Amino acid sequence: MATPNTYYIDTTLFSTATGIWTDAALTIPAPTGLYQAPVEDVLTVRQLSLVALGAPFACNCPIPFDMSIMAVSYIDACALTVTVEYFLYSLGSTPVAGDTIYTDALGTSFLANGYYKYVISGQGYWVYITGGSGVVNSVGLCINTTQWDSSAGVIFDNKCSAVIDQNYFHDGSGTFPTVGDKCYTDASASTPLVAGSTPYYRFNDTVPNPDVLKFLTITGSAGEVSAVTTCS
Repeated sequence: MATPNTYYIDTTLFSTATGIWTDAALTIPAPTGLYQAPVEDVLTVRQLSLVALGAPFACNCPIPFDMSIMAVSYIDACALTVTVEYFLYSLGSTPVAGDTIYTDALGTSFLANGYYKYVISGQGYWVYITGGSGVVNSVGLCINTTQWDSSAGVIFDNKCSAVIDQNYFHDGSGTFPTVGDKCYTDASASTPLVAGSTPYYRFNDTVPNPDVLKFLTITGSAGEVSAVTTCS
């Protein structure tokens, strides 16, 4: 199993280094063996011998990745503590849909179906495993969301006439989204509302003024509200 440690190289990139050392002065060679630098590419490995540092090659080995025990829902998972080491096979350093997670370093035992939690820089995320072969179905933030009624996304000309027939979710503290809040199609915050060509969403702001029609504007791919405007 790979063990994280601090080493030093003679270039800025692991892929172009000519050696590996255990000290910043580059005077003490690292032990021979296989090395990888996950911040560059978790699947790229180089073998250090007594003669030279070998060329990069692709490793089909999962990397250690800490998560919680399994839960039956994303809500339950987000309440758990990260206590178990699993093994992630991914092109990145965190899970995305389509990745595979194992319970062993050799990649022979798939992670069971269910929800799991992991933490990056203090932010919790949930991972949903399905299919019986450890495959990541979806990933979302561990946040509290509020449901709100809205139209589907429409073009600017229809912003104040669109039918309010959708249920969306936002991460703000109010009843309805405000500028800076992020909006999602699901309560688990796994799918943001995307701006695209129809970034305007109509809603009926009943708080604090009953029957006030407004529309909000979504910008970018993270579902962020950039403006909330009252329909004239």
